Order: sequence, then structure tokens, then C-alpha cells
Amino acid sequence: MFQQLEELRKNIEAYHFEFENKPLHITITIGAAKYTKQTNTTKAWIEQADSKLYDGKQSGKNKTLI
Repeated sequence: MFQQLEELRKNIEAYHFEFENKPLHITITIGAAKYTKQTNTTKAWIEQADSKLYDGKQSGKNKTLI
């Protein structure tokens, strides 16, 4: 799962976006979580992924965390 998400992140970072004839540099931070016994509810699963997302944003952005 990590490899696919990291590839997506890198592809978005490398893509040459343009808006109104002006280049845009776009990056994303991805937070994901595996469904496990500890995350046995949808709410817990989403909370874990959300926590990873905010960890990534607070530690420099443009990364993938699982």
C-alpha cells in the first residue's frame, strides 16, 4: 500500500499543473491506516489515518505516512 501511495504523491509533485497560463507547483501529504484489530471500527480507522495525515503536515508536508 505504501509504495502505491508514495508513487501517487511523487506523480502529483512532478506533474506540471497550470492555471490561467501560470505554472502551479502542487504537493500532497497522504495519511493512511491499515484496518486491524485495533482499528476495528470505521471511526477508529479514519481517526488513525487522520492522525497520520496531521503528523505529516506538522513534520514538513509532501510525504506519505502509514
